[in-house]
Amino acid sequence: MSSLFASILRARLDDPEAYQKQLQKVYTLLAWLGISVAVVATVIGPPLIRLLYGQEYSASGTLLVVHIWAGVFMSMRALFSKWLIAEELLKFSLYTQAAGAVTNVLLNLCSSLSTGPWEQPCPR
Repeated sequence: MSSLFASILRARLDDPEAYQKQLQKVYTLLAWLGISVAVVATVIGPPLIRLLYGQEYSASGTLLVVHIWAGVFMSMRALFSKWLIAEELLKFSLYTQAAGAVTNVLLNLCSSLSTGPWEQPCPR
């Protein structure tokens, strides 16, 4: 991503229109690649966990799927952070990172209250 980002930054200085097109291509590539991996993991992850580790770990398949789908959004966020740097909008990075952290804590809290913390994926 770093070498690709360097060429995108050069395009920003040389040709702003090409910069926007390159940035859009990278976003599209990241999105489709991430979604493709997540869909495959969603389909084969839980059965693979059961096959490799047994029925007592089957709930871990759900946790795996959640983490894989989170990776899609994390990769998009990584590119967004680089865009904020390129556009010299660093103060917004702090705000969006804080909003993401608060959202993460709230979602984890909701999940823990409904199923108990790590109760489901852990075998007994």
